[in-house]
Amino acid sequence: MTFMQSLRRKTHGTHPKLIIDTSGDPLRKLKGSGVFLLKPNLREFREFTGLELLSEEDQKQAGCELVNNGTCEVLVLSLGADGVLLVTP
Repeated sequence: MTFMQSLRRKTHGTHPKLIIDTSGDPLRKLKGSGVFLLKPNLREFREFTGLELLSEEDQKQAGCELVNNGTCEVLVLSLGADGVLLVTP
């Protein structure tokens, strides 16, 4: 059982708003998990999506896909010196 599955089981029925800032395998396991806010940096987001995401439009499109497929309600993509990209429904 993953940490997220365990946490969901322990908080079942309480409707917690989970905020996740992780990378690598734990991030990949979040697909479709329905966390409230996901905050990857651009490198982590590229690894997560498997896409190059070179343009702001590519980043927006990938972020919208995550929100639309239920992986998260809000995406805050950290872009370093370029700020952040916020994606909401």
